[in-house]
Amino acid sequence: MPVLQSSSLAVGTVVCVEGSSFVSAFSNVPEFSVDEHAAFHMEDTNPQDVTGGTPSPAVPVRSMFQIDSIALRMILRTSWGHAIRAD
Repeated sequence: MPVLQSSSLAVGTVVCVEGSSFVSAFSNVPEFSVDEHAAFHMEDTNPQDVTGGTPSPAVPVRSMFQIDSIALRMILRTSWGHAIRAD
């Protein structure tokens, strides 16, 4: 059986999915939003929470205002479920 890993599950959690009963659905209309005041944590190898402190442990953090940019976010709604078989 194929084994897939996920960083989204707690350590020690095992999930089994019977592939032919798994279903998913996506919205056909993505939602877009723009913001020129959003803040981003620019660290991609070991990001920390953006919190207070001197210096903040979450460096570098940049706002779109600081770097004269606009942030674009796209949300594509999705859902997952399983089909129930009556044997």
